[in-house]
Amino acid sequence: MPVKVEETEPQIAARPRWTDSAEQGFWPLDLMFVSYSTFTKMWAAAVPIKLVGAPVKIPSLDHLLALKLHALRNSNQRRELKDMVDSVYLIEANRIDV
Repeated sequence: MPVKVEETEPQIAARPRWTDSAEQGFWPLDLMFVSYSTFTKMWAAAVPIKLVGAPVKIPSLDHLLALKLHALRNSNQRRELKDMVDSVYLIEANRIDV
């Protein structure tokens, strides 16, 4: 079930793409299962933010890009374009020289 978002704080460079669900007040959410050791490293480097007033941690930019690239390498065609667009957006929004 999508999470209803009524207000956001502009503290992160990466913004979710606006989709039909976002236009209805929901943000799309990507999940990926990782091993415990990978999660531990990612959690230690995660960035704390507030989302709709609630404290949450999001993956660091390096880890987020790594997750997107991993998804691209292992994706089906249905997800490939989405993950490619996400990766390009993260690179452009954060002015990464590739």
